[in-house]
Amino acid sequence: MKPVADYQDYRSIIQDFYDEHKSRGMLTWRGFSELAGFASSGYLKLVCQGKANLSNAGIHQVAKAMKLTPSETAYFKELVLLDQAKTVTDKDKSLKNLEKLSKSCKARVLRDDPLDYFSNWQNAVVRELAAKAPANAKTSNIARQVLPEISAAEVGRALKFLTATGMLRKNEDGSYSQTDKVLSSGNKDLSSVALRSFHKQLGKLAIDALDNVPVNERNSSDLVVGITSEQYETLVQKIVEFRQEILHIVTETEDMDRVYCLQLNLFPFSHKISTKGNPDEK
Repeated sequence: MKPVADYQDYRSIIQDFYDEHKSRGMLTWRGFSELAGFASSGYLKLVCQGKANLSNAGIHQVAKAMKLTPSETAYFKELVLLDQAKTVTDKDKSLKNLEKLSKSCKARVLRDDPLDYFSNWQNAVVRELAAKAPANAKTSNIARQVLPEISAAEVGRALKFLTATGMLRKNEDGSYSQTDKVLSSGNKDLSSVALRSFHKQLGKLAIDALDNVPVNERNSSDLVVGITSEQYETLVQKIVEFRQEILHIVTETEDMDRVYCLQLNLFPFSHKISTKGNPDEK
């Protein structure tokens, strides 16, 4: 079983604990449920299948049965709260708590420091430009390539962060190489705090680009349409497929002569409309 703070889903913690002990002939679902103080012999199996949830009391019962430490129990509880969060505010609160709690468990919530990476748009741009810069390029030269232009100190900060986290590798000749062609945010829930900040930064830059970038060097288009909930889900899937196609195109070659940002947004302009034609009451 992995360290508790390596998990992003509390159900997986329970499942892995059960699987590990079952493989040693030490546990059954009935025995696990009884150990945790549940009357139903199959309750924890239903939890792992996503057919049941844990109450606050149940969280502590299961944590005690798995012999989690106090810090591990706190982390486990926060994963449950994240899973059951109904609002963005509640989710963000749990995410911030998980980041803090992971340190007490001696592990990070997220690998490769995505929260720090997405906290500043400059990291993404410098990562692309540095990989194409000549050996021992001055940070001031890289800075002048960025739109809008940033300072040499900001480039230096980004390079220090990117090399420290392994997102860039500094070669013996002073040049930089990307360790991965594409970076992903992974679990969107666990990265939502940083990702929303990242989206906002890029959105502002997109607005500025409308005035500061020649029209023949950018592309902007919008659609305002009425759709059903089912069509929304279809459009989201199409966007996912489109992103995959874009990634396939840009990873076909190592060549590049400019860094671009493609931002996709699909958001509501109205409340849901009832069958009677009136907006649903909140």
